[in-house]
Amino acid sequence: MNILLTMKLSDRTLEFLIHSLTKASRVNKIFIIRDKQGPNLPKVEYICPPKYVVNCSPLSFLYKLISIIMCSFKHNISYIHSYLLFPHGFLAFICAKMLRKPVGVSLIAGPQEIFELGSSPNKFSYTRPLPPLNQLSKFIIYILNKFSVVTVTGSFTKDFLISNGVKTKIYTLSHFVNPELFDSNFINHNCEKVYDLIYIGRLVQNKNLDSLIDVVNELSRSINNLKFVIVGDGANLKTIQDKVSRLNLDSNIIFTGYQSEVWRFLNKSKIFIFASEREGFPLVVVEALSCGVPVVSSKCGDVVDLIVDGYNGYIVSDHNDHLAYSKLIQNILSDEQLYNRLVCNALETVSHFSIEKLSAVWNTILTDLAL
Repeated sequence: MNILLTMKLSDRTLEFLIHSLTKASRVNKIFIIRDKQGPNLPKVEYICPPKYVVNCSPLSFLYKLISIIMCSFKHNISYIHSYLLFPHGFLAFICAKMLRKPVGVSLIAGPQEIFELGSSPNKFSYTRPLPPLNQLSKFIIYILNKFSVVTVTGSFTKDFLISNGVKTKIYTLSHFVNPELFDSNFINHNCEKVYDLIYIGRLVQNKNLDSLIDVVNELSRSINNLKFVIVGDGANLKTIQDKVSRLNLDSNIIFTGYQSEVWRFLNKSKIFIFASEREGFPLVVVEALSCGVPVVSSKCGDVVDLIVDGYNGYIVSDHNDHLAYSKLIQNILSDEQLYNRLVCNALETVSHFSIEKLSAVWNTILTDLAL
């Protein structure tokens, strides 16, 4: 069968999320409505608006709506799916109802998609109780119950949706790092460790880099020549750099900027640290475990399905508790036996993930829809 997707994801995220769908035996062709051409993947064809259309949101929405309708007729589309509810889920929903096609949405950002349209509010965190549903949230729940399929990345989001009245069948599609997409050096956890700690991601407010700098400041008092590498870029870069200089940590903290081949840094690092306020199912955590790097993370969403306390890392309940982070990291770095056990268990964790299992979920979804 032919299916159609609508999304606005980075090339890297798209490649990871769509790879399992390309392996689904029931799928013949995948058409992706997107602002620009993406990675070259089997079965995939991109449909993109002109650049002048992309820069005008209302015109872009209309262009994509017409493109979905035309593509559905031209290529006999059986199913329409979207990534992120706003605007792509609503766009897919409108078109699917007009065409009388089944429609699905992947809520890859977690419960925040229920509270706001297309933004990441700083008024709540997944590490604290979520606020009660407002009128907008109740409307979104109502719309979700009109979808044919909802997918999530883990139990945190799934439990939230069910407890708040979502009746549409919910499927779990966790992220998976496929070594086929990388060169032979991707998994090389036995190489020399250059960095004690590593963070990979955007340097923005909800990632809470402030707390990670406080962690390094605390640890540097007892660990000589501690090295923390920050891989990424973002709006808060200057603010973070200023704090590093103010605390005299310039010799401890290395900024690399954005890097596409993040595994090259993971393989040279001992521990991945993460203090985000909220996440869906952070792909970078899967990448870290795939490289045999234990993870110390905040309790920031579906990551709790992946990190097991004392097995492959640790979960910190309060993302701002830099002393809790420091204590756990100190224990790992000072106990070689514990560190080696966490490394082995990290690799064991990802061994249970496979492209075949995710493709099987997609086949189940399409079978359940009687397509």
